[in-house]
Amino acid sequence: MINQQYNFTPLPKPIPISEQVWQEGTIPLVSTSTLTYNHEPYIRDCIDGILMQKTTFPVRICIFEDASTDKTAEIVKEYAIKYPNLIFAFCQKENTFGKGEKRRIALRPFRDAKYVAKYIALCEGDDYWTDPLKLQKQVEFLEVNEEYGLALHAGNVLDIPNNKSRIQKASKNDEIMTLNCNEMIVNGGWGFHTASMLFRKKLIENPPEWYHNIKTAGDFFLAILLSSQAKVVYLPDNMCNYRYMSGEQSWTVNLNNVEFMKDHYLHRNNTLYKFNSATNGKYQKAINKALKKTRVYFFQMYVKKIGILSAFKELNNNNSIWDNNNILNNVIIVIYCFLLNLMLQIYHLFTNK
Repeated sequence: MINQQYNFTPLPKPIPISEQVWQEGTIPLVSTSTLTYNHEPYIRDCIDGILMQKTTFPVRICIFEDASTDKTAEIVKEYAIKYPNLIFAFCQKENTFGKGEKRRIALRPFRDAKYVAKYIALCEGDDYWTDPLKLQKQVEFLEVNEEYGLALHAGNVLDIPNNKSRIQKASKNDEIMTLNCNEMIVNGGWGFHTASMLFRKKLIENPPEWYHNIKTAGDFFLAILLSSQAKVVYLPDNMCNYRYMSGEQSWTVNLNNVEFMKDHYLHRNNTLYKFNSATNGKYQKAINKALKKTRVYFFQMYVKKIGILSAFKELNNNNSIWDNNNILNNVIIVIYCFLLNLMLQIYHLFTNK
């Protein structure tokens, strides 16, 4: 049953949100949230994927355009003019990414516009939804399952540089799954992408201290915050496309950048420590597993870039990445990564790949 705060009568069947007409003052049940910067080739796909959504409830589209240097802002404004009652666009004159308090102030109107809704659905400007009933499916589940706070689903990964695609999913048997915070921590987001996330807004209205000043891996920590308060449902439906790109502004281009990834994981690990302290060690085992994965990943990266001895020395100087309390564990990681790297070299030698 729809909460009475949202004063509307559900439509008899889902129709495109671009064709819906609601009384003035109707509060949206769902707000979509899009951050975009220099996404000129992709932003139309993103907005069109939202506009094609068929629902029985009102939706508000919120877009924060961060002073792009290409024509992203022009495209966003074009759509906002065409759909003035549906799209709330916040196009910036100055890029405030990574600028602390200035960033928070810039985001405030965007946040206020989307936080009127009961649910928030995420879709970054270079990703897009592919199933017109995505929102309807997720909301229908959460409306009748109050103990769940976050709904996820499968999606395609589009490998743009190599012109390939693959399905990324958490369920091998294409079944609905219930996930918990431990799984969110250990798996670090595998099986779903940001564009699959729809969650209850009330779970993030008053975030705890550990969640403040998140600088990187925002979707990972959002999933942790939500799953620490409620159950997570995973739908096997393939309903979005995530672009894996090599462009200057892409997250994926930095995956082989040692210094970038070191800063990323240092911040990630330090935030996990804060979360562990705030929850009195409730998720200690899961966090230990996540940190071990970090060490393995980093050592593999360092071995490829600077050699095994230099890699050992470098990681030993980074206390937040290396395990200074467990020498045996460190040795095991070194041996594992060395053998894995050796096998990969042999494979490439014999396959010429």
